[in-house]
Amino acid sequence: MFRLLLSISILTILISGCSVFGIQTYETPKYEVMVDEQPYELRKYEPYTVAEVTVFENDIDEAQKRGFRILADYIFGNNIARDSLHRQVRMKEGETYKSNESISMTGPVLLDLNDQIVIRSPAGVVNMLSPEEPVELELELEQKWTMTFSLPSKYTLNTAPIPKNGSVRLREVPKELIITRRFTNFVTKSKVETLSNDLLKWANKKGLVIEGSIRIARFDPMWTVPFLRRNEIHISVKI
Repeated sequence: MFRLLLSISILTILISGCSVFGIQTYETPKYEVMVDEQPYELRKYEPYTVAEVTVFENDIDEAQKRGFRILADYIFGNNIARDSLHRQVRMKEGETYKSNESISMTGPVLLDLNDQIVIRSPAGVVNMLSPEEPVELELELEQKWTMTFSLPSKYTLNTAPIPKNGSVRLREVPKELIITRRFTNFVTKSKVETLSNDLLKWANKKGLVIEGSIRIARFDPMWTVPFLRRNEIHISVKI
């Protein structure tokens, strides 16, 4: 029994591209390194298609879990295959077809840290006991995150499967310049803040103009050995 479980575990590792050891075999968006001053890089990315979802969470780990679950559900088949829409028209009675499509996993998984937003109680509420007195509105601050999966290069906006979950959006990312800072081990909010500040200082020295928000790029699954994980900070700059 132990040998069987061990064999299954080894097979799982091999199928996943040995990602437990930090070896990536999946497709990533194409880019050219323009400046290489490790641990910093300036890259020019070619256009690519993504699926993304926005979540509201104060905790970075919870934001990653929620976003990943929704997007994983989409690529694992909670979608409508584009060709199935056309096949429905010409189907003969009794003919079957695959209405959804599994999408190959790519990397990295991007988590975009947006500005904090304020969530308020509904506007225009009247205090029925004392109409002349304003209603006390409870304010709650939450962090807004956008998680993004890049789709395999064979897909475009016109060919990618349609999400069944309305919170999943498909988007074409245009050609862009990205500055990056690579690091290993765990991703924490304090580490992201520190490394992002270092990256912004490097960009300033290079005379680069910041154009986008901070993005966390994770290239490996959670079960990868921590010190072998490839993580990066991404920030878009003007072309």
